[in-house]
Amino acid sequence: MASQPMFGGYSSQLQPQRTATALPTATPEDYGAGIGDALQRAGGLAGQIAVSDRKLETEREYDRQTTDAMVRWAQMKEAYGVAENEARVNAPPGAAGFARDMTAIADKQGEEFLGGIQHEGLRQAYQQRFAEWRSERATAADAFERGQTAKLMVDQMDVSADIIANSLRGKPLTDYIEALADIETMETPKGVPGAAVLEWRRGAAQKATVSWLRGQEPEMRKAMLDSHTYDALLTAEQIEGLGNEADSDIRRKQVEAEASARAAKADAIEKIDDVRDRITNGYAVTDEEYAEATGLAEQFDLKDRLRDLREGATAKQVNKEWQNATPAQIDARVKVLDAAIAKAGEKAPEAMIAERKALTDLLTTRTAQVKKDPLAAGAAMGIAISPVDWADPKSVAARRQAADATARAMGVPPKYLTDEEAEQLGANATTPAGQLAVARQLRQLGPVAAKAAAGQVLPGDSLFAYSMGLRPEVQQGIFRGKGLRKEYPVAAKEAQQIWRETTGNALASMPAASREAAYLSAVELYRQSASSKGKDEFDPALFRGAVREALGGNVNGRTGGVGEWNGAKFLLPPTMSQQQFDARLGAYKPSRAFRGDKSRIGGDEFRQRFSPVMQPNGKYRFVSGRGEYVVIEDGRTPLELDVTKLGLPAARPAAARAAGAKPKGPVYVAPPAPDIQGPKSAYEGL
Repeated sequence: MASQPMFGGYSSQLQPQRTATALPTATPEDYGAGIGDALQRAGGLAGQIAVSDRKLETEREYDRQTTDAMVRWAQMKEAYGVAENEARVNAPPGAAGFARDMTAIADKQGEEFLGGIQHEGLRQAYQQRFAEWRSERATAADAFERGQTAKLMVDQMDVSADIIANSLRGKPLTDYIEALADIETMETPKGVPGAAVLEWRRGAAQKATVSWLRGQEPEMRKAMLDSHTYDALLTAEQIEGLGNEADSDIRRKQVEAEASARAAKADAIEKIDDVRDRITNGYAVTDEEYAEATGLAEQFDLKDRLRDLREGATAKQVNKEWQNATPAQIDARVKVLDAAIAKAGEKAPEAMIAERKALTDLLTTRTAQVKKDPLAAGAAMGIAISPVDWADPKSVAARRQAADATARAMGVPPKYLTDEEAEQLGANATTPAGQLAVARQLRQLGPVAAKAAAGQVLPGDSLFAYSMGLRPEVQQGIFRGKGLRKEYPVAAKEAQQIWRETTGNALASMPAASREAAYLSAVELYRQSASSKGKDEFDPALFRGAVREALGGNVNGRTGGVGEWNGAKFLLPPTMSQQQFDARLGAYKPSRAFRGDKSRIGGDEFRQRFSPVMQPNGKYRFVSGRGEYVVIEDGRTPLELDVTKLGLPAARPAAARAAGAKPKGPVYVAPPAPDIQGPKSAYEGL
């Protein structure tokens, strides 16, 4: 196959075979002239190809710029739409400057868009397109701004109408007429059509009229509506609505008036009953309060209450005179009146009878008040009751003195803590350690007061109250023992046997709760002592020592605990040994010892037939084996002795104490104290 020529079409490179002829005449091309022509033709063809390539490249560049312009045109319009939406949403009332701002945004976007087009023809095409689009956007922005401006004007006109209407509520007729004149003559915006202005004036006048009418009394409002004065101005719906409101307000006023009357009567009854109840319960009532109560009873025709108040007039005076009296004082006066009324019989004055009734009622109330809160009653009498400061001994002493003074004045047992103080201390005494801390505070009141206060702090906890009568170190041992209950259990059977053997009938006069508390104290003391000594097994001797201390005994000084007299067991004073007790009672010469038949009991019989029994107050009564008590002169009241205050026997002469000399009279020898091994104190080292 023949090769393709470089330029032009195909031409054969081999001439066809000829027959033998004469040689042709030579031409210039045969000698090279044809090569030059061929080169000239080749150059022309290359130029044509280059022009064609440039044209193609120009077309491709145009296409690239066209598609790019299409994308950026869409993006520009999208960005403008977003900006326009945001501007519409955030436009202030009236949208002032909205069209200007949006046109500026369009111009800036157009400048950036057109500046990115290099092809002149393409740029001119988009310039025409942008001009048309910009015109449309400017028209839309201007329309929006005009609409917002018109809306603002209408809104502001409505606001002005509302302000005028609201200002007329409750105002006189002259103000209403002046407001209507303002509405009719007020200048309005030029941009609002005349029809809209007329509509606004009518609507504003209606608002003003409705507001003014609503501010009038419903009866007047109803009459004005019924006169048809406003039929031309108001709509039928407005007139009907105002009429219904007037009817409703009239009914409401009637209901309110009735309710007010009932409330006033109820309030009067409350005041009357308060005065009456205070008179009945013995509280002070001023003359002004009494006069007001009787006046109210007359005003509201409360006959029964008026009668009660008048009957209480005498009681009022009685309560005023006796409001700070003690129950004992009131009771004494009642007894005097009882005697006087009984003597006068039917002729007893009504005032006297009324006084007795008032005082009797007051006595009942005052007694209940004192029983419930004697400290508050004492404060009402003028006794200074200040908050107790446990860190200040003077404050604690002042509280004890105030409580004792109140108890003496009122004739009731003392109460050393307020309910709030007792509750707070009780909250602090929920653990053995907490109870010990509270006990240390209460002990500052003294043993008797501390025991009473303990009953307020932990009601029903007899162990806590009982421990207040023991020495501080013994009490501490009790609460330490309570914290060791799991680690050191006590053999109940053996412990109770030793308890019965040791105490016998010595605790017969002790309340059952106190006997139980004394036993529990011994158990806790033993538990603490066993812990300190490392006793894992029950130690009877150690428990006997705990019993002694639980009953007020002192292991070191051999004082207190259980003693024996005429074979009967009894409790010794905490500060006395058996020998000391024997010596004092042995030397006692009874002067007020009698039998029930009022016959005198001599000293020997007193000591030989009767045994001492300790009472809760620390004194002793004396009872025989048959249960016969030693009494005083009246033959009824048991004799009580404070053995600790009896005199010691006089010293005997030396000769009388010579060896072999026999004493006259009975000699009482105390049983040996329990032999408790270990340290000098069962609580040494606590």
